[in-house]
Amino acid sequence: MDAIARRWRLLLTLAAAATAAACDKPPESPVGVSQAMRPGPRAADAGAAPRPLTVLPADFRTRLGKLSGRFVSAGHAGARFDALLYANEGATEAFAKHAGTFPVGALFIKEHWERGGDGKRGPVMAMEKMAAGFDPAHGDWRFVVVAADGEVVVDGKPEGCVLCHDDAAHDHVFRLGSAP
Repeated sequence: MDAIARRWRLLLTLAAAATAAACDKPPESPVGVSQAMRPGPRAADAGAAPRPLTVLPADFRTRLGKLSGRFVSAGHAGARFDALLYANEGATEAFAKHAGTFPVGALFIKEHWERGGDGKRGPVMAMEKMAAGFDPAHGDWRFVVVAADGEVVVDGKPEGCVLCHDDAAHDHVFRLGSAP
């Protein structure tokens, strides 16, 4: 192959790579993992009165829509858990449309189980879109984590949650793509 043909091949390869990189198609594979530093949680609202835990209704499995089959929760505890993802109507509609911003009141709940072995129940995690001003630097999302024993261990704006979810492409919410 002569030098001119090699240059054309290189030019076409670079053009194809640039076109593929500029494509605005939603991801086809799981995203859900951030490389952000994950400092330990902070006291989210030190001194503030705790909000009622209405974000995690007892009947969430029947009241909310299921957004996924069981999948590996790659972004939590080093892929230690399998999870199911539930969402209310506002979150489901925006999620399906790949909307840029979720409406106030959008709610996602992620239920976890230990992978392998006996599949012991893990934490339940929730994200709730709050009114503007709750945490504008991080999309106004409230994060709640309830341990398997029912203890609320996180409620508010913990750094570990907000820094990771800052890396999500659509309003701090990671997409699952086509993975189960």
